[in-house]
Amino acid sequence: MSVPSSINPVLTSFEEQGISFFVEAAGLMGIPKSVAMIYGVLFGSSEPLSFSDIESKLDISKGSVSQGLRVLRTMGAVESAAGDAGASGSPHLVRYQPVVEMRVLLKQLLAEKVQPHIEASGNAIKNMAEALPDDKEGAEILRTRLKHLRAWHKRAGDLIPFIQTFLR
Repeated sequence: MSVPSSINPVLTSFEEQGISFFVEAAGLMGIPKSVAMIYGVLFGSSEPLSFSDIESKLDISKGSVSQGLRVLRTMGAVESAAGDAGASGSPHLVRYQPVVEMRVLLKQLLAEKVQPHIEASGNAIKNMAEALPDDKEGAEILRTRLKHLRAWHKRAGDLIPFIQTFLR
């Protein structure tokens, strides 16, 4: 994947490649591109970056940086740099760095995306069961498919607590 066109030429090649990597990965998980770009530039920088550093390196709006950092903090994917004097003051004075522990990122992904989807999909399966057609010819095939879907759903639901325990 090529580097997004909104990236500023002051980026290092490593930062550009990191941004591209995380933008592509985020697309698979439904995470906004700007959020992935912010994580990518933080990941690609050897030093913590301030709000204005991020804004200028990515050439994106203050609103996008603010929203993206808020999402990343909520996900546990970024943190204030250790000993950062701006940590208690304005978010514009704080210097940010990525959290690179896979465990932390996966735990949050499970909690934010996967578990709510599994919980909501139970109602969707119930609605599908209620919508099964009455005709005998096609209904049996669809009932069998629904049985498989229920089994997938149960396995996914059973797997979540196991994964959460593993990630502790």
